[in-house]
Amino acid sequence: MKTPKDDARSGRPSTSSGNENIDSVRSLVLSDRQLTVRMIAEELGLGKSSIHTILTEHLDMKKVCAKIVPKLLTPEQKL
Repeated sequence: MKTPKDDARSGRPSTSSGNENIDSVRSLVLSDRQLTVRMIAEELGLGKSSIHTILTEHLDMKKVCAKIVPKLLTPEQKL
């Protein structure tokens, strides 16, 4: 059974996930793994959703938190 999502859509196809952009995102991430999606988007001039799609679907990457910080810090810890 066909749904409306299966029908062809008019307009220009998305090119933000092209091989050139995927390679650019991969090289940026591998050079500095602490970059945020927003920083990569600004650097390459692409949208944040496009960068997120490239990272998750094309490069099979996900964000992993490296540190767990207590919610309430002592004065010594704040320093």
